[in-house]
Amino acid sequence: MEQISGESMDMFERTCRKIKNKDVILIGEIHGTREIPLLLKKYFDRMSNVYSFDIALEIPKNNQEVINKFLEDEDDSLLKKTPFFLQSLPTDGRNSAEYFHLIKSISRINKYNDKKIKIFCIDVHTEENIKDQNDREKKMAENIFEKITVGKKIFVVLGNLHASKKKCKFDDNAILPVGYLLSKKIDNKIFSINMRPLKGRFYNF
Repeated sequence: MEQISGESMDMFERTCRKIKNKDVILIGEIHGTREIPLLLKKYFDRMSNVYSFDIALEIPKNNQEVINKFLEDEDDSLLKKTPFFLQSLPTDGRNSAEYFHLIKSISRINKYNDKKIKIFCIDVHTEENIKDQNDREKKMAENIFEKITVGKKIFVVLGNLHASKKKCKFDDNAILPVGYLLSKKIDNKIFSINMRPLKGRFYNF
């Protein structure tokens, strides 16, 4: 996993050449920061001048139709109506204003850079029968795998744990993350980046 420190090195320069022959780029982040979505906006804007790609976000699949419509119509009111951004209960920080503007920025890249970047919602939702964390990891990995397109990369923004290509152990429980499951299928075509803030605060519940 490539470790990226935003203050000491440029994420674009560090990763651009390394992902040349990769199909899936996992970006592990800490939910609830202001800085990471802002950095990703700049990252995707610069990357759109080099590669053709789509983006997958850790958003429940039942938001897909509205996000598709937003990318077609560029109507902010549509995006505000997604169940994801309408949540009033405390969340883990994924449905922040910064992520709202990150999604909006992809629409602008498509418009002004003449691109056709799609945004895929790859998280499970409450109507699905999820047994445990490993079941969730498996379903997210399957959702990502089915979105892989020949000749087009897919950047997947996930929580740090999900993006790990190694097994994770918590007490006596072993978790097989999305990154681990995908690497078993396409090990030579996957690249994982861990975005680790050096300091600061984040919102999570």
